[in-house]
Amino acid sequence: MYHNGYALNPIGFYFLKHQHFERIYLYVFVISIHLLGVHLPQMSQRHNRNVRA
Repeated sequence: MYHNGYALNPIGFYFLKHQHFERIYLYVFVISIHLLGVHLPQMSQRHNRNVRA
């Protein structure tokens, strides 16, 4: 006789794992966008300073 917990456990575990990986990719995406947003203005400011000088 199956208990519902045991029957649903592998499926729930798979979804948790899948969701976990999606979350990691989301974090990486957000962090990369954030880093680009932080670094690109600094680079363009440096470039503008170099052009003016």
